[in-house]
Amino acid sequence: VGVNICFDNWLPESGRLVALQGAEVLIAPYVWSVGPWDSPPDHAARNRAWKDYAGRTFPARAIDNGMFLVAINEYGTTSPREGTNFGNPVVMVYSPLGQLIAESPDEADDEVMVVAELDRELLRERRSQGVFHPRFRRPELYGLLSEVGD
Repeated sequence: VGVNICFDNWLPESGRLVALQGAEVLIAPYVWSVGPWDSPPDHAARNRAWKDYAGRTFPARAIDNGMFLVAINEYGTTSPREGTNFGNPVVMVYSPLGQLIAESPDEADDEVMVVAELDRELLRERRSQGVFHPRFRRPELYGLLSEVGD
């Protein structure tokens, strides 16, 4: 199991590094808000918006790296009187084939538990496919990735 924290999950290289170190599952925790932090929460709308946005990235990370991916986002609302109130969870679990296999309900507004079976056969199936991308990597060509800055 590997962990990438918050913003690192938006960078494809961080997921690849975890996979190259042998991880079969990537845990991807966030604290990230969709919309203004200080607006009253419409839990279902915010959860769905985060799922829609993140659902464009995570399936690709799972497929490219042949691993399960568990994305967890907990964002809060900020009130001058109450401070920051966290507890609006979103959980999405993807298979190594990029399929969404479990998710929290859109209307979740407090702690939530999501249970998913991580079938090792799916992991074996993805990693044995003839077109599994890491097999064709050519690191000698990628040196520029570590040299180029902003």
